[in-house]
Amino acid sequence: MSVDPKTIIMTNIIGTLLMSLSLFIVSKGYLGQIKGLTKWAQATGLQCLGWFFLSALRGAVPDVISIVVGNGLLLLSLSLYFNILAEFNNKPSRRLFTYLLVSLEAIILAYFVLIKPDISARIVIISGGAAIFLLASSYVLFSSKSNRPVSHLLTGTLFTLCGFLLAVRSIYTLSIESDPNQTPFGTYPMQNMSFFTFFVISVMLTFGFVLMCNDRYIHERKEVEEKLIIAKKLAEELAGAKDRFLSNMSHEIRTPLNGIIGFTSILLQSDLPPKEKKQLEIIKTSGNILMALINDILDLAKINEGKVELEESVFNLSDLVNEILASFELRLNEKNLKMVKMYDENIPNLLIGDPIRISQILINLVNNSNKFTNNDGQIAVNVSLREQDEENAIIEFNISDTGIGISKEKIKTIFEPFVQGNNGSSFKHEGTGLGLSIVKRLINLMNGTIAIDGKLNEGTTVTVIIPFKKTAKREATEKTETVLLPNDLKDISHLKVLIADDNEINQLLAKTILLKFGFEVDSAENGKIAIDLCIKNQYDIILMDLKMPEMGGFEASNYIRTQMLPPKSAIPIIAITADVTKADIETFKQAGINDFILKPFDQTDLLNKIISLVKKT
Repeated sequence: MSVDPKTIIMTNIIGTLLMSLSLFIVSKGYLGQIKGLTKWAQATGLQCLGWFFLSALRGAVPDVISIVVGNGLLLLSLSLYFNILAEFNNKPSRRLFTYLLVSLEAIILAYFVLIKPDISARIVIISGGAAIFLLASSYVLFSSKSNRPVSHLLTGTLFTLCGFLLAVRSIYTLSIESDPNQTPFGTYPMQNMSFFTFFVISVMLTFGFVLMCNDRYIHERKEVEEKLIIAKKLAEELAGAKDRFLSNMSHEIRTPLNGIIGFTSILLQSDLPPKEKKQLEIIKTSGNILMALINDILDLAKINEGKVELEESVFNLSDLVNEILASFELRLNEKNLKMVKMYDENIPNLLIGDPIRISQILINLVNNSNKFTNNDGQIAVNVSLREQDEENAIIEFNISDTGIGISKEKIKTIFEPFVQGNNGSSFKHEGTGLGLSIVKRLINLMNGTIAIDGKLNEGTTVTVIIPFKKTAKREATEKTETVLLPNDLKDISHLKVLIADDNEINQLLAKTILLKFGFEVDSAENGKIAIDLCIKNQYDIILMDLKMPEMGGFEASNYIRTQMLPPKSAIPIIAITADVTKADIETFKQAGINDFILKPFDQTDLLNKIISLVKKT
């Protein structure tokens, strides 16, 4: 059997390239972070380098160098491979055995290379060592007590076959009686078999370990997936707990605020000395600030949880901007601030969007400018048409001021919750920094953008770009609010009202407001008592708190609608609640609740709703 040396060299170069390719794939993260991967890469790299010395450099460097270095690297790579397998089973004794085996082989190999050159001996040493390694590796793979993946069984089988092949080759080499050391390179049959066998085994080892490590990766990816499932479940439970906490806290905080703001408003309507009236106005202002904070926290929570849904209604943007700026007139006059408004006449008269959320955005931005601009300054609001087509119009809002400005460092974090543009001024200006965070999230929901530019002591400019849909309608959506008129009060002054609320302060406040307008009022501490009173008496309208002991407002309303006979089953019901979402409104309808009012409620709003419902019935 004679093979051209070039063929042997090319074969081994191809093997080296194949192993290098597999090494590259693994190093790019195909297997992920796996125990032993670094050693596996080192072993494959050493094996490639060993073949390079034994084949490509053969003849280019002295034979003694290519043989010693090449065989040494192959031997070292075998030890690393076995070491990896030993680590898979966590057997330190096997690693120690490996080191001893490799050391012994290295000494014997060095003797037959340097002292007494003998190709047959070298073949026996390398082949024998490889046979021991492969058979031992097969034992490790087959002896695992855990569930063995198919790739381990296939690789173990291949290792066993190759181990026996190498063992047979070693024994056959020992039985030959010749002097192969004198035979030219590539003409000795067992020498050719040595190169070809090592080539096949090297490629097989490379991809065999890829299979095993990939199984390990899949297994580890499944500890990870299970942990992610557990973490997701825990996160969902925590999110639910957070929702319940926010809802309960909102209700608990709004209830006393309802009493504070409500009774303060009633007292302010009476004749009081200027000093006491001023003190009451301070109390009411402080209550309103606290209420605004609660609203901001709830809004931020709703937006983060995806519970905010944008409305699509036809509105006049020019009118909306005028109303917003007009609402700031008194506050600006107190600080002698000048308001400059510029409105692009090319903007379509009517647009489709959510006017309530647009108002919330603009009010927050103008309020910030007012808050951080000193006396005798200026605020400019510029609304312009950026671009439009037949269906859409992109509007740009610029709100600039001559206030205290903002540093470049703070601009990066200004949209984070509870962050203000100037920490040094946080004690001078009320607020928690939630406004801009809410504004940014609302603008993102509208597929818009917001940017802030400014310098300390040189003012700030906020640029908001929002796309709107255009409409062919000629009139904006009409408002359906009921206006409270003196004649209306005369017509409904005989009303009998039932208040269902477990809080004595809320009961007293509602009674005080309703009695003031000549209504007859009864009260109940929970839904069950409210139902008993409805059975005994005839009421024109019910004010129903939703969270009460024994029986809440939903259950009581549902009972009135389904279990009572007309006309009592048709009594108008107004829910008194701390917070309302779209889902809540749907639940109100299902329970038979006609309308709702938020705590703390305004007297005029409450009376408007009562008039509207009583007139319908």
